[in-house]
Amino acid sequence: IMDVGTGWYHHEPFLLYLCGFSKFYLFDVVDKSKFVFIKNYLNGIIDNIDMISIELQIEKSEAINKINRLLSCNTKKEIYEICNFEIVITKNTDSLFLPENSVDLMVSNCVLNHIPLNILKPELKVLRKILKPDGYMHFLIGHDDHWTFHDLKMNKFQYYIYSDKYYKRFFETNFQFQNRLVKKELIDLFEECDLTIIKYFEHKNDISKNEINKIFHKLDSRFSKYSIDDLSIIHSYITMQK
Repeated sequence: IMDVGTGWYHHEPFLLYLCGFSKFYLFDVVDKSKFVFIKNYLNGIIDNIDMISIELQIEKSEAINKINRLLSCNTKKEIYEICNFEIVITKNTDSLFLPENSVDLMVSNCVLNHIPLNILKPELKVLRKILKPDGYMHFLIGHDDHWTFHDLKMNKFQYYIYSDKYYKRFFETNFQFQNRLVKKELIDLFEECDLTIIKYFEHKNDISKNEINKIFHKLDSRFSKYSIDDLSIIHSYITMQK
């Protein structure tokens, strides 16, 4: 399994480790993980083990034992060895960094929406080569404006009212970047990368539709051609194959 954009504490790999999977590639362009972040996350799993064991359909006591073993480690390296985690750090994402046809499953948690399109497209083509012919990609993509996390009174889709030029000038920083790709743009991108969508689940609700309704008359021309249904998607869960 490859965690695409593994981030600070390897969210999916630890959960999949509890499910019995035994080999993981932790892929990212920068290694931001730290021992303290990982231990905090593992403690969070313990705190929520009742819910997690039900969701993952695993034995709770066995999962607790696995996590406690990891929490007893003194270094990040020890944890990686127990879980069979291999860190893969490279900024050369437009060329092969693992053998072709070598990974069964690729996962990511709100990562693809933070990658510029000119980098994301060649990266997806490389990931396709690394994926096994019968393998799967499963990506969670967040569509809500992450700047609004800092002001809960703001419309969660506020950034759809800005042009690309305006958004780049005032909102793209080293701290925060979103490519603002909506459903149709994502589907077109995956087709260009010769990926086949097996399942596309849209997380949206009446509240998110109402948020789009509030700003519909202000939408930038890039987004105004899309329906309220498409723009009100909060998260996309996408499963793909070659």
